[in-house]
Amino acid sequence: MNDDNPTVQHDKFLLGKYGARGLHFDHDALGTLFAAGFPVLLEPSDLANALLISTSKLQWLCYDDGITSPHYRYFSIPKKKGGFRQIAAPKPLLKMAQHWIRDNILIRMVPHRRVAFAYRKGISIVHNARLHAGKKIVVRIDIKDFFPSITYRRIKGLFEGVGYNEGMASIFSYLCTEPLGLDTARNGSRKLLRTMPQGACTSPDIANLICRKLDYRIEALSEALGFSYSRYADDLVFSHDQQRGRVDVLISQVYSILTDEGFRPNEDKTRVMRVGNRQIVTGLVVNDVPKISRRDFRRFRAIAHQCTTKGYESVSEKLGRDAKQFLLGYLAFARMVNNSQVRSMLRCCPVDIQNCMDVAEDVAANSVGMQFVQIVSGTLDNFTTTATQAKLTSNFILGKHPVTISQFQSVMGYNPMSAKSETRKSSTSNRPATRISWMEAVEFCRRLSKLPEEQKLGRKYRLPTEAEWEYACRAGNGLGDCFGPCESQLGDYAWYQANAGDRSHPVGLKKPNAWGVYDMHGNVWEWCEDWYGNYQLPSLQDPRGPLLGAYRVLRGGSYRFPAQQCLANTRNGAVPTHKDKDIGFRVVMVLNEKK
Repeated sequence: MNDDNPTVQHDKFLLGKYGARGLHFDHDALGTLFAAGFPVLLEPSDLANALLISTSKLQWLCYDDGITSPHYRYFSIPKKKGGFRQIAAPKPLLKMAQHWIRDNILIRMVPHRRVAFAYRKGISIVHNARLHAGKKIVVRIDIKDFFPSITYRRIKGLFEGVGYNEGMASIFSYLCTEPLGLDTARNGSRKLLRTMPQGACTSPDIANLICRKLDYRIEALSEALGFSYSRYADDLVFSHDQQRGRVDVLISQVYSILTDEGFRPNEDKTRVMRVGNRQIVTGLVVNDVPKISRRDFRRFRAIAHQCTTKGYESVSEKLGRDAKQFLLGYLAFARMVNNSQVRSMLRCCPVDIQNCMDVAEDVAANSVGMQFVQIVSGTLDNFTTTATQAKLTSNFILGKHPVTISQFQSVMGYNPMSAKSETRKSSTSNRPATRISWMEAVEFCRRLSKLPEEQKLGRKYRLPTEAEWEYACRAGNGLGDCFGPCESQLGDYAWYQANAGDRSHPVGLKKPNAWGVYDMHGNVWEWCEDWYGNYQLPSLQDPRGPLLGAYRVLRGGSYRFPAQQCLANTRNGAVPTHKDKDIGFRVVMVLNEKK
């Protein structure tokens, strides 16, 4: 049987011999669906028209004989720790229908974004690991048979919950599940078993949505016990800053909540990892900062060494994949996890890979003690919160920290902090220089470039463009902030309204982002080179702001602002002469050839 030859057709819309009977397609929820922005689909013909197929083909996609499904292709892939995982890949027609449901319905439903890290664009295992890095206790609990635990009835309830009638919710649920056979009840009646498949494009989104209540309940429990909580698919991870965290209470209560929400804990996989032992979260070591495990590092080094000594072709045959592409892919992954490990990994690689793999790396301090890091070029999606994609074609060298008071004084000859109260608060010279206008920041760059030592080494300075600033702030996270989707992690990286005590703080006290840059979020606003304005084109290469304007760009938020205004996409602007106690800047170093 194939997708082009439907064989099941009925005048009445049926879901099979043992499927749901007497479907109801009332129109009561029309207003609810319209108001919430969901597609208004009230009858099977509405969905068939949206999919550009006939109603009989739609019925054939849903029809279940209780034995097998002609709409999936089944195969197995090996698991990392042994055994096999069965994949149910939808055939073209069903795949098209599932894509439509995901892109038009599921995308409008919102999971618990603070704790759900899996299956979300722009969020990776690194963001999940960072939440638990450097903690005294890390606890990991696994959900047993996660996808199969999400059944037809639960998915049907998800669609009914947003306003779809019983009939349409049943059809959506059939399209998003696979048959597992028949279940015979005590009274002899037989019912279909349908569960969420591993391989359907709808399954990841549905999994996060079904777990919303679970996540809220476990988050509340975790906060009451002083734990941080995140969920990455079926991995529940908890961490505590103190050795005496109430681990036994946490585990027993989480087990109880899981059972109550229709899941089963895999007790054999529960792990309690204390600070003296190796702590693993989503495959990364988190005892200090997220990094690749020693075992994986050694495996990579062994493969790289074999490629150097035996050649790519020999190693590819042994690996069963292209060895060079494996090395390049793993290096890109390592750069996302912890850039400091990449340099050590590159030394093991063949010369051609070393030459084509740029790595963000520290640059020697300049003559006034400013530290820099080289940022590798790349692509920035959703630049300035629009659909614009910005492509940076060249590497650039960015200051690790905002310019400090001592650095500003050494170049400009005066302390910009005019108010006595501010001078007392800012007695340490390592605080960011503030009350700096855009024009003063530009003049600082000009004077710094004219210093004899800088001229001798061919170094000039400027403010970063807005695109460079945001790209460096995100540090490889395509759509979000360097710390991930959970604002509770912002305090690890930034001084902002909730933790700053209404004052700026010395630079470099918080965690750096993945590229080694500090204080991009909060502490002080930072001037950028561009005029404030809109970027017109859908795709930009090395973008610059408008040619003229009234305001210059400020980015990053400050200690005076709440978390929502200290994010990577936070934009502000002010006239070039404006000064304030929370406005500073950082600079870009430009290397020229020596004369």
